[in-house]
Amino acid sequence: MKHGPIVRVVVAVVVMIFIAVSWWQTGKADLTWVRLSSTAIFVSAAILGLWDVWLWRTPLVQRIPVVPRCVRGTWKGQLASNWRHPDRPDQPVVGEVYLVVKQTSTSIEAKLVTCASQSNSTVAKIAVINNNILLTYIYMSEPDLRVQQMSKIHYGTTVLEVIGSPSRRMKGRYWTDRGTSGELNFNQYRRKIAGDFEEAVELFSNERSTEAIADMERVGLEATSTVARWPRRTASLRVPSSCRRGSSRPMTPGPRSGRPRSARSA
Repeated sequence: MKHGPIVRVVVAVVVMIFIAVSWWQTGKADLTWVRLSSTAIFVSAAILGLWDVWLWRTPLVQRIPVVPRCVRGTWKGQLASNWRHPDRPDQPVVGEVYLVVKQTSTSIEAKLVTCASQSNSTVAKIAVINNNILLTYIYMSEPDLRVQQMSKIHYGTTVLEVIGSPSRRMKGRYWTDRGTSGELNFNQYRRKIAGDFEEAVELFSNERSTEAIADMERVGLEATSTVARWPRRTASLRVPSSCRRGSSRPMTPGPRSGRPRSARSA
């Protein structure tokens, strides 16, 4: 347990203080507190563990200013990047992305997933700057092998402003070590932690909107984002074949009509 060493040190200091006080008052040390120390350590560690995992993110506790803002869960949003596909340099890259956040009161991890890449945070933090709550993290982006000819492994930084209490939206920017940058806007949220792109899509599959479908039809590729088209006339959402694991056909932006096409047909 992360708090184990801290708890043991605190309990040991408290026990020593009580023993010293009893010796000073009575002339002999009262060792009763030593026998109770193991129980105190167990109870303290249990309380701190419950706080770290669950209590801190309850709605009532989240109103306390010193408690970190909870953004734990899966977020769905849009990315707009200045990266350009080699075959379509005149078309901006805009598409759906999912941000998966694992968080306790003392730690946080962020992962951005798309159908062609995954970006994992190496350092992440919730900070308050000028009364704004910010999620900042440094990440390594690793595109799938099938698209690494166009998009190599690289590093970047993301800064997102957390809006609302409880958190309702996040928006901000990212930039990479290869000179690209873009904007991120997350406005849909689920408490469940998605494991990968397919699971993230499934979490939001029952709430497709006309606007979301239109956005998904604009297909582009960034190392931290790739867009795929969603079918209009199906009861459940399916991952496009070009975005499924093992596919060797990376998607490229389609013609101005908005219809995506594969790299082979370009």
